[in-house]
Amino acid sequence: MNDSKDKLENITSMPDNDIKNGYVDIGGRRIQFSERLLMDRLKITLPDKFAQMEKRYVKAKYPAYNKKDAIILTNKDTTINFMFDFQDGTIDPEEMEEIRDHLLDMIKELHPAHVFLDKATIEHNGLKVAFFEIVTPSLDKNIYNFMYFFLVDEKLVIATFNCFDDEKGDWRPIIRQVIKSLHV
Repeated sequence: MNDSKDKLENITSMPDNDIKNGYVDIGGRRIQFSERLLMDRLKITLPDKFAQMEKRYVKAKYPAYNKKDAIILTNKDTTINFMFDFQDGTIDPEEMEEIRDHLLDMIKELHPAHVFLDKATIEHNGLKVAFFEIVTPSLDKNIYNFMYFFLVDEKLVIATFNCFDDEKGDWRPIIRQVIKSLHV
């Protein structure tokens, strides 16, 4: 865990591409970032122009969330996504890592072609965040997925970031900065 925390610190200390500056440059594009309030309790810094994904795209890309009120923010091409699913019921903080591990084990068992990259738990701003990273095959390109778990008022939030795998190098340090921006 300390090793992953050290990696997180090194990656997020790049001053020239820091969301705290209000923008980052990715692939020749400048992406503006600002703090948002989700569900009246969660402050997080996210891209300004990302908007709630239209229901027709949710149905195709996130069928499990079609009937839920998940927040799925996406770019105009729907190729880069931030998803937040606020679960009902409460859990003990110790259960969060177990849930992450159980979900990861299920994914590995059901989808052996998925490439596992990393798994860790970090603490920042008094918030404990458990995460894992995987690359999943799709029809045209592989998808980089960063799935993370944290608690808001003892309720589990399952959050996901994804983009095409060939953009992972640009977005991987940015999603870590987004996690460090979380405040309840």
